[in-house]
Amino acid sequence: MPMLAGKVEMSIENIEKQENPMVAAESAPSPRLLSTHLTYDFMPESVKQGKCKVVVILRNPKSVVTSLHVLNDVPEYYKVVPTIDQTIDAMLTDAQDQLIYGSWFNHVSKWWLNKDKLKGNIHFIFYEDMKKVS
Repeated sequence: MPMLAGKVEMSIENIEKQENPMVAAESAPSPRLLSTHLTYDFMPESVKQGKCKVVVILRNPKSVVTSLHVLNDVPEYYKVVPTIDQTIDAMLTDAQDQLIYGSWFNHVSKWWLNKDKLKGNIHFIFYEDMKKVS
């Protein structure tokens, strides 16, 4: 297997800066590794058509809520820092406008419901299982 030549971070922050992460991805040498928190809906057509391999790392929603709450506890980003109850509510509801990446359920279900379109080029693994192996 060849060594990884290019790594590109596909994040909301880049998109908010008007930087198109796909420009960086396309210019990176092959083979490439793209890491992102973006949902299936934001993936380029080549990903949706199964023209590359995708690894979806799932995390226990309780851990996600805790992590998100700690990350959100930055007063510079909010006029009022969200409480843990507000974080839980935003994570577990369909109110897509409450979180930058949408709810945990929608994020996971979009990948799962579209897995057959990726023609077997998708693998689901739990973050907690990866930690057990290492």
